[in-house]
Amino acid sequence: MRSFMLIAALALLALSACSDKPAEQAEAKTKEKHFNPWEDQMKAMDKAKNLEKQLQQEAEDVDKKVRDLGG
Repeated sequence: MRSFMLIAALALLALSACSDKPAEQAEAKTKEKHFNPWEDQMKAMDKAKNLEKQLQQEAEDVDKKVRDLGG
């Protein structure tokens, strides 16, 4: 009888550990998005920085090709 109670308690514990409630709460927290008034500006700055890096790389490539050709 004692071992039956122990097995039943462990089964209940295992079932309660598989509950979906914590996952739903975590999902709800990730859906919440805080308002950032500068978000658009930050995205534009990141885009400009990436473009600048790309242009610098292309300019370096062109310079290297010109030097390789003897110019």
